[in-house]
Amino acid sequence: MKMYRSFPLFKFSTRHNLKFLCIVLCWLIFASAEIHGQTTPADSQPDNLQSKTTWLIVRHAERDGEADALTDAGKQRASLLAELGQALNVTAIYSTDFQRTRATVTPLAEALNLPIHLYRQPTLEGLTAGGNDFSGQVILVVGHSNTVGQMVASLADVAPFELEHGEYDGLFIVTVEGEKKNFVRLNFSSSKQSSTPLPLDKMGPQDVRPGNSASKSDR
Repeated sequence: MKMYRSFPLFKFSTRHNLKFLCIVLCWLIFASAEIHGQTTPADSQPDNLQSKTTWLIVRHAERDGEADALTDAGKQRASLLAELGQALNVTAIYSTDFQRTRATVTPLAEALNLPIHLYRQPTLEGLTAGGNDFSGQVILVVGHSNTVGQMVASLADVAPFELEHGEYDGLFIVTVEGEKKNFVRLNFSSSKQSSTPLPLDKMGPQDVRPGNSASKSDR
């Protein structure tokens, strides 16, 4: 079982301080290499080393009861995700074929003029079934409470897990470079405390321990 590093909460002075947030995200990804990845000496790296691929995996934003639609809070979270996705230079967007998942990434897709690609199987094989090459890209994947953990497990080689019924704020980041894989989780709001997403200055990285959540709802 791989270990997961817990990081302190970062405070941001303004809602628009996305540049600093990105610096923090990059630091988290590289700093976690000794725990989540396998280091390779510089003199032993092959000349054809693959480009680093970054995966951003999220659950759809707040759902309106049993309806396949977002609440007002969910729409706010989708807008926040759009800001974050732009700051992180997302190059491709993948969603399941549900209104709530598509609506979660539509603001970002429109802002970056990117298509929303649909997928069915929550695994790397499911995303690459059409022969897609993700090398060097930043890919955002939106799923459900019972599929986000499957996707993370497929990408990061960790145990699969499920999210709690009211857990909408997880941002799972997996970087892949050759055989080295790094994995961290951030919270970009506080859905456990409130149905209203927090602004960027309240975001912070959190520890993640797969297997703690086993909700069978939502999805």
